[in-house]
Amino acid sequence: MTKSLWFFLFFFSSILASQLDFRLAGFVPNSGLFRNIYGGFIPVYQAEFSCDLKRDDFQFWTNLSFLHKSGCSCPLNVKTDLDMVIPSIGLKYLFWVRDYFNVYLGAGFCYSWLKENNHMTVCNKVHHAGGIFKFGIQKQYRRLNVSLFADYLVQKFHVHRSVQPRKVNSNGLLLGIGIGVVF
Repeated sequence: MTKSLWFFLFFFSSILASQLDFRLAGFVPNSGLFRNIYGGFIPVYQAEFSCDLKRDDFQFWTNLSFLHKSGCSCPLNVKTDLDMVIPSIGLKYLFWVRDYFNVYLGAGFCYSWLKENNHMTVCNKVHHAGGIFKFGIQKQYRRLNVSLFADYLVQKFHVHRSVQPRKVNSNGLLLGIGIGVVF
């Protein structure tokens, strides 16, 4: 798997203009229950690779996000850990404002894995498809790329193995900053 990922990155970066960004974001969940258990701002770590398509104003992107947060379940105040891994792919459209400065809009597909570990007895592992919408501003300094972004994640999970089966609404806003290198 790792060899194929490196081949993919090397192949696309050698034939098309591309960039690799490391991004730090805060996840602001829509769900009140989600916010009560894990708080209103959850750190998210991301790596994003994007490359130009035949036209300079479209980019293909792929992103891998990870978050971990501990909290306390609402009724019983039991310690609960949340882990999410969110790989995503999609397209961005770039609006060039000035030389080396652009604003982008994008949309894509994600398939997320969620693990919720309740320290009492329950460990839920679920996965589900969803979508992501992107907005950002990028400034390029020679081979360095700096970005500010706001992404919106549309994602719902259905937890079957629980004391109370439920749908988990993990929709929310990702606000952050990225820094990367342009190939």
